[in-house]
This record gives sequence, C-alpha cells and structure tokens, in this order.
Amino acid sequence: GSTSTGGNLWSASTGANSIISLNQGHIVSGNNSIIGGGYNNTVNGGNSGIIGGQGNNTNGVESFIGGGLINISSGDQSAIIGGQYNSTSGNSSTVIGGWYNTITADRSSIIGGQSNIATGQDSFIGGGLSNSATTIHSSVVGGENNIASGYKSSVIGGILNTASGRYSFIGGGRNVTAYGYYSSTIGGYNNIAYQQTSSVVGGSSNSTSGGGSQSFIGGGQGNVASNNRTVIVGGTNGLASNQNAAIIGGSNSTASGSYSFVAGGKYNTASSTHSSVIGGQYNTASLSHSFVIGGQYNTASNIDSAVVAGSGNTVSGTRSAVIGGQSLINPYDDTLMTQNLDAVAITGDTIHADIFFSMAPYTDSSPASPSDNDIWFHSGATGTITLNYRVGGSTKSVELAT
Repeated sequence: GSTSTGGNLWSASTGANSIISLNQGHIVSGNNSIIGGGYNNTVNGGNSGIIGGQGNNTNGVESFIGGGLINISSGDQSAIIGGQYNSTSGNSSTVIGGWYNTITADRSSIIGGQSNIATGQDSFIGGGLSNSATTIHSSVVGGENNIASGYKSSVIGGILNTASGRYSFIGGGRNVTAYGYYSSTIGGYNNIAYQQTSSVVGGSSNSTSGGGSQSFIGGGQGNVASNNRTVIVGGTNGLASNQNAAIIGGSNSTASGSYSFVAGGKYNTASSTHSSVIGGQYNTASLSHSFVIGGQYNTASNIDSAVVAGSGNTVSGTRSAVIGGQSLINPYDDTLMTQNLDAVAITGDTIHADIFFSMAPYTDSSPASPSDNDIWFHSGATGTITLNYRVGGSTKSVELAT
C-alpha cells in the first residue's frame, strides 16, 4: 500500500493535502494538488493538477494540465489540454493541444496548431502554423505566419498576412496587409489596404494608399486607389487619384478628376470633374463633363465636349462633339463635326446647332466661323460634290463646286 506523511499520500508529495496516483517520478509540492498518472510530471502550484502525460509542469496557482508531453502551465488559473511543448505564462489563459504554442498574456487562448504565439491580452489563435496575436483582443484563425497586431484586429487563413490597423481584418490571401483603421483585405496576393475604412478584395499588388479612406479595389493587378471614396474594379495598373473617381477594367488608365470615370480600354485618362472615358486607347477627357467613347488618341478638352469613336480627333469647343472620322478638329461651341456621313435626318423647322460634314481628310483648325443655323461642308477633295436631300418626301440634289 501507500504511506502517509504529514497528511500527504506517498512520500514524493510534499504539498499538504496533495495526491500522487501510481507514482512514476512525479513531484507535487503545491498544497491541495494532484497528479493522476503519466511519467515525471510536476505540480508546484497550489490547488493545481495534472491528469497524465509526461514531463509536464504546473507552476501557477489553480493551474491545470490534462496530458501531453513537456507542457508548462505557469500562469495562475491557466490550463493546457494536451499537446506537446506548449506553455502558458499568462493568467487565466488556455492552450488546447498542438505543438510549441506559447501564451504570455492574460486571458488568452490557443487552440491547436504549431508554433503559435499569443502575446496580447484577451487574444486568440485557432490553429495554423507560426501565427501571432500580439495586441489586446486580436485574433488569428488558421493559416501560416499571419500576424494580428492591431487592436481588435483579425486574420482568418492565408499566409504571411498582417492586420496592423485597429479593427482591421484579413480574410485569406498571401502577403497582404490591412494597415488602416477598420481596413480590410480578402484574398489576393501582395495587396495593401493602407487607409482607414478602405478595402482590397482579390487580385495582386493592389493598394489603397495616400488619402484613400473609404476606397475600394476589387481584383486586378497593380491598381492604386489613392483618394477618398475611390473605386477600382479589375484591370491592371489603374490609378484613381481624386475623390469619388472610379475605374472599371482596362489597363494603365487614370481617373484623376473628382467624380471622374474610366471603363475599359488602355492608357485612357479622365482628368477633370465628372469627365469620362469608355473604351478605346490613349483617349483623354480633360475638362469638366467631357466625354470620350471608343476610338484612339481622341481628346475632349472643353466643358461638356464629346468625342465618339474615330482616331486622333479633338474637340476644344464647349458643348461640342466629333463623331467618328480621323484627325478632325472641332474648336467651335455648340457644334457637331463628323466625316463621310452618308445620311442625316434633321426634324423640325429649325436647325438649332451648326453641323459640320468633313467629307475627306480635313485638318484645318480655323475655317471661317459659322453663324447660327448654317450647315457647313468642309472637304479636302477637288471637283464636284453632290448633295442629296429630301424635302416633303421628294429627293433633291445640289451640286457643289470645290
């Protein structure tokens, strides 16, 4: 049987009212403590216990180890439930399984995984490998080499991710960073949500930088949203650099005016307030409410000006437009210019805007100024031009000498 010395059971127990069951190299020096089984376990804290396992050690008061190998529970009211080489020195902290997990802060927890570290109070790590929760109320769930270092920040999955802003969040991805307050990144690679309340979802090498609070990037590559409430969706190397600017798709496009918009195409620029470019390439809308759609190397450079398709066209008059054609220049206000137009229908009794038809390559930037209600034909051709038109259902013709 057993022997009793000073109220202890078995001579290896030096703590008062402590118990060692089936002694296999165990030591109990804390009062009111117990070792239930295993090998070479040690209880130094009072009111503590080890159920089984090998080489485990409880140093904290009211600490507990359920089993496993060489675990150390040294914080008061701390616990380790199995696993190997786990340690907790924070009070009221808990490790549940896993390998080489460490808690140094109070009221923190690690559940499973390997080589995870919780150093922030009330922090949490749920599995994964080499994850860190380093500040108060931070958390990491799964993944590898993730860090939650901002107050109440969170990382869920992924690898090499860092949530360093207060209340920031990362959901998966690789090498992504949520730096700003309330910022977030979801998936993707090498993305940065730098400003507060900004978000990056998917894609690679995207960034909400500069003054880009409340900005958003959805996918694509190399996109930068650098001002407040800017948006980029897809595409590559887009730059939305003024407030409320937006880019959808395309490549190497810039929305640098407030409320400007670029959709598709490549190397397009909307550089003024409420300016827009849709499609095409190397197009520019450079003054407020200007607009370019399609074509290439077109420029709408005055208020309410527009270019629709064509190549190398320029509109510098206010409220004027060019439709199609090549190398057309429209410097007049309230004027429409086009090239090689086959048919035009003008309804009503009054023509309220001047209309230019450039019927062959035409680049003269300063013809005689038109007056209201005129129709002008400009041509670089020689010979005779026949004008066909309909009046009251009848077709009529006029020959114009050039």
